[in-house]
Amino acid sequence: MAKDRIKPLFSILAAGDDTKARQAANRILQEIKDEKDALARDEKLIRELLDRYGNSVDKSSGRSAKIREAALALARGGMTILTPQQIIDYLRTQGITFDVQKPASVAGTILGRMAEFKRIDRNQFEFNGNREEPS
Repeated sequence: MAKDRIKPLFSILAAGDDTKARQAANRILQEIKDEKDALARDEKLIRELLDRYGNSVDKSSGRSAKIREAALALARGGMTILTPQQIIDYLRTQGITFDVQKPASVAGTILGRMAEFKRIDRNQFEFNGNREEPS
């Protein structure tokens, strides 16, 4: 359960001391900010651990195929411009992660090699339709 920070603040306000109320409010806001920062760090670490170890797909079990399938599914679903991070996020929603340090870089490399996509900017690829792979 979350810490009740409001009730003590109302007590100070009820006592009529505006200076103490302002100081208490600023202290409480700083506590909240510190907790949010700590939670954000924890969330980042947990996501990195999941990316690295949870439901991980290694190269031998079809990393390229998973990325290709996801890219085509997103594109055929109406997204004409994709970023590698969108593909990684899409796969993550399906519980699929990769055992690499920078999965979006891997996705970008694979997108760049796909005939159905054309690089239009840094980390942006445009879907060109159902063209055949070059031989």
